[in-house]
Amino acid sequence: MAYQFEFIRDTRSSDKPLKQIDIDHKKLLKAVRNLPVKLSFGTIGQYSFDQGKIISFRRTYIIEKSTRKITWENVFGIINAIYTPVYDRC
Repeated sequence: MAYQFEFIRDTRSSDKPLKQIDIDHKKLLKAVRNLPVKLSFGTIGQYSFDQGKIISFRRTYIIEKSTRKITWENVFGIINAIYTPVYDRC
């Protein structure tokens, strides 16, 4: 079983949302580096809202456990310490 989630940052909550996405990404890679999980991710997407007044950046991830030695609760806790996304089974 795997879960998909996104890190989302936009100009409403950050002066530099693209930089924040990159910082969060690096923190996530470091946090899961030694865990028995497989992390896949795509490129950063950019979206505009409210006639271009709000710019949003998103990066989608898929995470899979490779063993039962770690629980999903543990995995989610590590991710949530960086950013609290919505998780979807995939």
